Amino acid sequence: MGNIYNSYRDRVGQIDSDGDVCDYYGNTVGRIDSDGDVCDYYGNTVGRIDSDGDVYDSYGNTVGRIDSDGDVYDSYRNIVGKSDRKEGGAALLLLL
Repeated sequence: MGNIYNSYRDRVGQIDSDGDVCDYYGNTVGRIDSDGDVCDYYGNTVGRIDSDGDVYDSYGNTVGRIDSDGDVYDSYRNIVGKSDRKEGGAALLLLL
């Protein structure tokens, strides 16, 4: 299980080893599949992350990046959060 933090380092959610992403209260809000696709609660693909850490929305636009330390950057290179694990879903949910 990895925590997801906003830019103020407040915990805003978690991601488990199965790829389920939960909000602060433990409600499942999405999922990351093994291909890097990020799905919302209903199973709709809302974006993806590639192997380099670049995060894309569902239209293929780059919306940010997550680095090897788990720092999440928006498209202007501002830090918007952090994840304990390098998981694109965490990044994407902070960026969308």
